[in-house]
Order: sequence, then structure tokens, then C-alpha cells
Amino acid sequence: MTTSIRLVLTATSYSVFGEKLGLHQSFYGEQDDDRAPYCGSSIDSVPPVKEMTLASSKITRNPMVESRFQSPTVSSVSALIQEQDGGSASTHTVKIRPHSLMRPESPMVTQDSEGLKLSAPKASSARKDLPIEDAGSHQSLNGGAYLSMASRLPSPSPAMLIRGTLLQKIKDYFDCCCRSMMFDENEILRSPDGTEFRNDRCNDFDSYCFTATTLVQKGLKIDFLRALSKACALVKPILQTAHPRTLSCFFEVLVHLIQVGHPDVAFHILDFINQMFESIGEEESPLGHICRLLGQVDHESFLEAMVEGWECVTNTFDRILGFSHRLAVSVRLDYVKRIMVNDLSKEEALLRDLLSRLGITPGHSTPRVMLNLAHNLNKQCRHEEAQDTALEVLRLLDDYGMYAERKTERIESLKALSLAQTNMPGAERNWQAAIQMIVQELGHLHPWTLEFKSVLEGWLRHWGREEEANTLRREIGEIAKHDDFDE
Repeated sequence: MTTSIRLVLTATSYSVFGEKLGLHQSFYGEQDDDRAPYCGSSIDSVPPVKEMTLASSKITRNPMVESRFQSPTVSSVSALIQEQDGGSASTHTVKIRPHSLMRPESPMVTQDSEGLKLSAPKASSARKDLPIEDAGSHQSLNGGAYLSMASRLPSPSPAMLIRGTLLQKIKDYFDCCCRSMMFDENEILRSPDGTEFRNDRCNDFDSYCFTATTLVQKGLKIDFLRALSKACALVKPILQTAHPRTLSCFFEVLVHLIQVGHPDVAFHILDFINQMFESIGEEESPLGHICRLLGQVDHESFLEAMVEGWECVTNTFDRILGFSHRLAVSVRLDYVKRIMVNDLSKEEALLRDLLSRLGITPGHSTPRVMLNLAHNLNKQCRHEEAQDTALEVLRLLDDYGMYAERKTERIESLKALSLAQTNMPGAERNWQAAIQMIVQELGHLHPWTLEFKSVLEGWLRHWGREEEANTLRREIGEIAKHDDFDE
């Protein structure tokens, strides 16, 4: 007697996880290495009929499923067993356990005295075999192995469907972005007309939002609102430019706001971003669709969804551009710095591993990775090591011509050196040198001027130099003024 099994999707729709709720490769074999975590293939069309062998049984995907679905939910997955013995045939319905259909565990978010923490997901132990039971006769299949009763496959919750769609859209968008990018010999991103495709506005947006949180901690609520107003004024040109780092910039700001206890501000900023997409008529653009889906994620899982999406972005850059590419490294460093904020030892290990993989010979990304390591060591109070690392970065910037225009790295090196100083004069001297360089190279109204002066003002008060601190605070107020807000 021969037994064949025909898999039938009795569904009104296909899952947003693409092939994961059909017959994804992990359903019957090793997953494609090119696939980023949680990111399946497109759902715009049903994959062709595929066949696979499970022991002595033959399973065939049924192609008779709608090619496009309005509501992406799966009601059940069943199989029809047709037994043939001579001229007779019988049919039974079986249920399939969804072992390999389950998504991997997501990073866990916990709260303790130190704030929000993110723990890595546990390793998945997905099975390659599927326990199947004949619900009608309990007849043994595959040489007598007993197949236990499997539970009915539950429908994904609306929240899970939104997050699944969000991840798929992120992967599709950055797959397209990365494959269409143009770089010069120094791995600098270029526009179609050959000019450098800069992301200065994204950097300024991040700096204003970060400075706003430091201002509100000092009780400077008006200056806090002014800094946020300056950040929001940048949203429209950021969306119109659509730099590949735009979404990562939004993730970094929103995650930071939640980590420092301002989730309400994060949600308001995301709402403003979506309103701005509508005002410029780009709400149906790929990036607009992604931000709209992010706004539909429930507040309880908002941080977790952003971490998943951000990881998908970094994995896509690594996979297509290569882990050592300057842009891929930059995106990865921002992710590691923000997500590992409460696990400095793990961040250090990741940075040192990345440095070793980049090689002994300094490359385009070497100073940037070393600076992140210096900041990490300062946070761990290993100031002597941090100082040595920052000094080594300055040496690299002086010795190698390819770093001649790296102004931000020089400023960051002075910042790391200042934070590594154990004596007040040395710390203040390097910090003042960084402020002077910012004003000379970037301008008096650059957001870094506001950020660095705000930090110095706090130091002066801590050292008891109130009059100097008051003078600096007045300067900060002048820089933070925003015409639209004041009106």
C-alpha cells in the first residue's frame, strides 16, 4: 500500500511571514543564509507548487490559494491522506503541528532599577520532521512510528500580523535600497548626479532629540521644547531626502526616548513623522508605509518591534554590502550602541570582534569602531584604556591621508579624551577644544554646539562655578531659540 499526503491551506489568506506559514525552506530543510532574521519573501504572489519528501510520504503544496489576500490570516492547515491498496482508496484528514512554523523567540524587554533591558533571544531548536497523526484511524505511518495528535494551528493575532508585515516591508525596502546604491572608492555614498549623498539632517535630528532629554533632566522645560521643535523642523526635509539611514535614525531616537523614560514623546514624534508623510504626499511610499505600520504597533510591544526592525535593517546592510563596508559598519554601530546600553560588556565584545574582523591594516571604518570602543570603556569607568584608544584614533587621523576630512571623528576623539580625564582641568580643556572645533568647522548654531555646551554647563555647576555656568546657560538659551515655537 502507498500513502500520499497532499497539504491543503484551508485559508482565507496567506501569512505576512511569506513562506513561513506555507512551506518555507526551514519547513523541510536548512534556511537560506541570505535571509535576515524574521524576514521572509514577498507575499505579492503565491509561490509555485513545491514537493518534498517526509520519510516515505509525499507532500505537495496545493497551488489553489488566492494570489493576493485582503486579510492575512490563516485559519487552519490540514492534510488529506489518500491510501491506495489495490483498487480501493480511503481519505483521512490529519493535523500538522506548527513546530517549524513558529517564529523565533523575540528579544525580551525587562524593567529593573537601571531601566529597560533587552536580552537576546534563545536559540531556536526547530525540528525538521513534522509529527503527523491520522485523525481517523490512528494508523501508523512511516514504518510504524506513532504520530501523536497535534493541536489546531492558531490564527496569528492582529498585533503579530502588523509586526510581521512591518518586518517584511523593512526587508523589501532595504533589499532594494542596498542593491541600487552607488559608492566611490572611499565607500562614500553618491547620488545619481555624482555628488555625495549626505545624511547631515539625520545626524542633526538625532542630536537635537538627545540634547532635549539632557535639558529636561535639568528642569529646562522651555529649552527642551525648543530643542524638540528644532528636531521636528528637520523631519520634512529628512523625508524628502530619503537617505538610506533615515529609518535607522528614527529607530535610534525613538528607542533612546523610551530608554530615558519619555515614551510619550516618542509616540508623539512618530505621529508627527506620519503626519508629515501625508503632508508631502508620500504616505504610500515604502518608507511611509513602514512608519505607518510602526505607528499601528501596540505600545506594549513597541520597543521590541523597533529592535526587531532595526536588526533586520543592519542584517540586510551586512548581507548585501558586506559586514566591513563603511555604511554597513556605521549602521551596525548605531544599533549596538543603543541596544546594548545596559550590557556594556557585550557591546565591548562585539566591538572588539568587529575590529579583529576588519583586520590589522586600518580601513575606512577603523576609527569609527575604535571611538565607539573608547566611549564604551569610559562608561565602564576604564578611563585609562579609553584614553589610550582615543589617542590612537587621533594618531590614525594624522597619519593616514584617507582620514584627512574626518572632522566628526576628531571632535569625537576630543570628547572621549575629555570623558577619560580624571582631573578637572584636563577634562575641561579637551571639552572646550571640542566646542571650539565644532564652532569653527560646523558653525555656532550647529546642534552639537548646543549639546556640548549643555554638558559643560552641568560640569561647571558640579564644580561650584555657578557664575560661569549661568553665563553658559544664557548662551544655550539663545542657541535653542526657535522662531516658530516662540511665535
